[in-house]
Amino acid sequence: MAGMTLYEIDDRIREIIETHVDMKTGEVSEEGVAELDALDMKREAKLFGYAHYVKEQEGLVEAVDKEIARLGGRQKAIQNHIVFLKNKIGEAVEKGTELVEGTRRIGWRRSTRTEFTVPEDKIPKRYKKHKPATDTAQVSLVKADLTAGKPAAVKCAKFVRNWKLFID
Repeated sequence: MAGMTLYEIDDRIREIIETHVDMKTGEVSEEGVAELDALDMKREAKLFGYAHYVKEQEGLVEAVDKEIARLGGRQKAIQNHIVFLKNKIGEAVEKGTELVEGTRRIGWRRSTRTEFTVPEDKIPKRYKKHKPATDTAQVSLVKADLTAGKPAAVKCAKFVRNWKLFID
């Protein structure tokens, strides 16, 4: 009976009740009483073991939550430091140049962004995405027409050329 699970203990208790209880009088034999007492003690010990394990796991969950919060703060600090260093690199490297050392490259790339030049209410409906509450202007809808030079697109949007820092 060593190393029994709670289910096995409960099953054994049922077996003892079925075999050691006189159905006419309801009395339990001395042998059955002794075995039931031993099983009851094992059952209690098992339940307290489960309770102890549950408390340990709750403590572990709390510790993990604290660690997640600590690492989240650390992640934010690292991200801020990356932004700071990229800004320093951007200030030090002249636009249009590229520096190469080994497998690392630092430089600037040209990028093009589409931007609306008129207020939202003046943008033609075909360049808006309809949502139940509002019509929202969508850059992706006007980009192709702007590239093709369609008059409606040219009146409401333009391409803006920018420099984008890259670090490979």
